[in-house]
Amino acid sequence: MVYGTVPFVWLVLMPGSGAGTVPGRLSLIPLRDLATMGPLGIVGNLLVLAALGFFAPIRFAALASVPRILALAAGCSVLIETAQYVLQLDRVSSVDDVLLNTAGAVAAALASRRWWRARRRHPPGARPLEQRADDEHDRDPHHRRGHRQDVRARHRKASTAAGRPGGQHGAAPVRSSTPAPVVRFPPS
Repeated sequence: MVYGTVPFVWLVLMPGSGAGTVPGRLSLIPLRDLATMGPLGIVGNLLVLAALGFFAPIRFAALASVPRILALAAGCSVLIETAQYVLQLDRVSSVDDVLLNTAGAVAAALASRRWWRARRRHPPGARPLEQRADDEHDRDPHHRRGHRQDVRARHRKASTAAGRPGGQHGAAPVRSSTPAPVVRFPPS
């Protein structure tokens, strides 16, 4: 995400020949600069935040929605254009750049959408599918009944080995002849 976004942001913030001496220029009328931008400028602006739009919803589940990516991309793009204006880089800060940067991020996010769902179903730290299947198996009433029968059989064996009669169902539990240790806490 960083490796794909930082180089484009660096290019966008490169100073022009009159940087520092020429005041910042603004273009606030939407779709006005598209005609003068040319295909290379349009594609370049679409790619500025594309990596962010592609990888952010995969990496951060909280960003896995189109409106959130739209807001994130628009905010980042406005920040870039504001920096161009404030730093007097001899570049035009244009609303069309904001629109194209945002559109590129949203298009890239939509291209990665199939991985959002996989990420949302299995967030970091989630148990693998096999473990969840084992848990469901443990919740199965037939499995639990079998487990109870095994416990009863072990209990019968222990009762019989201890000299208790019959080892019937419901036999008294085997008790140890040694007393349980006493734990004493110091006074507070």
